[in-house]
Amino acid sequence: MKLQPLNLNPFAQGIKDELTAWWNAFGGDFIGQTIQLTKDSSFPLLQKEYAVSQGKLPHDTNVNIPYLEVTPLYTKAQHGALFVNCNPSGTDYSYYRTYNQNNDCCFYYGEFNPNNPYFQESEKFAQEVGAQSFAMIDVFPLVMQNQAVLKKAFYDAYSTHDNRETAFDELLRLFLKNIECIEPEFIVVTNAFVKDLFIEETSPMRKLLSSFQEDINKVCYYIGIGKFKTTLFCGGMIAGGHRMDTESRKRLSRDVRHFLSHTPLLF
Repeated sequence: MKLQPLNLNPFAQGIKDELTAWWNAFGGDFIGQTIQLTKDSSFPLLQKEYAVSQGKLPHDTNVNIPYLEVTPLYTKAQHGALFVNCNPSGTDYSYYRTYNQNNDCCFYYGEFNPNNPYFQESEKFAQEVGAQSFAMIDVFPLVMQNQAVLKKAFYDAYSTHDNRETAFDELLRLFLKNIECIEPEFIVVTNAFVKDLFIEETSPMRKLLSSFQEDINKVCYYIGIGKFKTTLFCGGMIAGGHRMDTESRKRLSRDVRHFLSHTPLLF
């Protein structure tokens, strides 16, 4: 499962081009905008502004945090695993200082960093369940460390029908289109907010699925995206400070292995 260099990954480049076009159309609904999280606190919608407002940005004017981020793990994964995260955090300031020339949408090669636990653990999980390949994408490529800000912005857009509702609709369509192109045999969701977007009946994303059925043993979901069919597993974070506990990780691995081997689970 060796990763391809940038010039050999036209799929990721195409995604970057589509997201850049999306940003050119809708970026004005995010730049300089804030979200009210509590009665007494509001926060910028974008990490570039949030980091400054929270005093998180190092005193280095050469740190160019992008608005959107794509990794080369946006790649084909037929007969393989697709790990779905919520959004990039935008906290690798040393990377941006070195590699991002103030681009609104940039590639992030953090998976080549041996100390990056998210990419390490994803590859480890794919190997232990016997997946032939793996890919990793975000539902929202918007760079924001505080996921509560993004979540509130998303739900507010649909409850008040503000300008960002159309922007989020288009992002969800692009996300599902990307899954169709990646063609994973199964999907592993590693985020509770993303899980809700897939399975809650009233979710804007659930409404875009062509089919949805829960497994009889309630360990996975069979979903349709257009004519493409795949299987969805929902777990917790597989790395980081809020990773799922050891036993939950074992159960998720067991469920996926049984699915791939076409053997029934015994309860």
